[in-house]
Amino acid sequence: MDLQQNNAIKSCIKALSGCVDLQVEYQTAACFGLSSIGHIITLPATDDINYLRGGGDVAAFNLRHHNKKIHQQYAPADNLQKQLYDQLAELRLEALALQSFKGVAINVTYKLLKEI
Repeated sequence: MDLQQNNAIKSCIKALSGCVDLQVEYQTAACFGLSSIGHIITLPATDDINYLRGGGDVAAFNLRHHNKKIHQQYAPADNLQKQLYDQLAELRLEALALQSFKGVAINVTYKLLKEI
């Protein structure tokens, strides 16, 4: 991925998240993540730009539309139930992303299909 593509992905994620002070970092792990401290999104180090865009879009929607305090307040204590609860929250964010902008929907659809 070249610098121009990298900057474009970071700019889109910042715009969708609404966080101007957002940091976007790359890691060797093959997953997307959000830091519990500050506004940091981690993306997997891959050359698959469409996959990065889809995952970045979902992470941005997480920052904009997910409230960690409310999520934790209602999370079940049972481990299996909590895993299901967390997965449903992720699906909610993906559904919001799919309904937002056409380009975001294309990116997220690509990510979801790749993860099947």
